[in-house]
Amino acid sequence: MTASLSAPAAAESAPEAIDLNQFLALPDTQPASEFINGKIIQKPMPQGEHSTLQADLVAAINAVLKQRKIARAYTELRCTFGDRAIVPDLQPLPRTISTI
Repeated sequence: MTASLSAPAAAESAPEAIDLNQFLALPDTQPASEFINGKIIQKPMPQGEHSTLQADLVAAINAVLKQRKIARAYTELRCTFGDRAIVPDLQPLPRTISTI
């Protein structure tokens, strides 16, 4: 029996570079994608223990912050800083006077 070699696949062209505004206009992905240093990077899908720790941590943080009315913690919230768009596991955001 002889092995046959197939012809190499045609080279794929490199994806066209996009900027932050173009990235933000794209539909959301599951799991979330982030835009870092001009590249789109899809976050890994969190596993059970990670999700449990994330939920427990945000609940504990919010229990303290809610009493003090200074901030709230959120999970998986898109944040844009400079030329980056990330989706951190947990993000505290200060409250504004209008929401206190």
